[in-house]
Order: sequence, then C-alpha cells, then structure tokens
Amino acid sequence: MAVIAEFRIPGATPEQVYQVEQRNAQRASELGRAPYDGMLFLAVAADGDGFRAVTCWRTEEAFRAVLDTMLGPDLTSLGLSAADVRVSPVVSMAMSG
Repeated sequence: MAVIAEFRIPGATPEQVYQVEQRNAQRASELGRAPYDGMLFLAVAADGDGFRAVTCWRTEEAFRAVLDTMLGPDLTSLGLSAADVRVSPVVSMAMSG
C-alpha cells in the first residue's frame, strides 16, 4: 500500500539539503537509476528552523529501508536527523504531467 512519509530536518540549511541532493545524484549516476527504490515523489520546503520533507512511497517498508540505509546516515554525517517522522496510508493521489 502506498504511503505518505513526512518528516522535519531541524536546523538544516539550504546548503545541507543541497549536499544530500548531491549525494543522491552521485548514487543515481553510479547505479544508473534513481537511488531511492519505491519513492514516487519528494517535496522539500523551508519550515521554521529547518526543512520539512513530504514523500510518497510504494510501501512503508521501502521508505524505512531508505531512511535506515541512506537518508538517515546522510543526515547524520551532516549533524542532522529526521525528526517527527509520520507515515500514513495514501487514500487518494493525483499527479499531473
């Protein structure tokens, strides 16, 4: 079942968010595909003292695997963490494009 996973990255700067994006671009280049298996979309916005991420995944397991093996360690290496993680089942979704 598809899920929405939301989390905050307190204290993050735009430069740190960019660093995480660059690590993912490098992974994608090395793998020849998107590094986050199962992710349908990602949106990141400024949120008070940091950033908020809203993501959609094919399954909660896919999100947790990426959080545990890639995203979490990437954030930790920058002195950051994913806080207030919430996962909810998708009831309806529409995409344009």
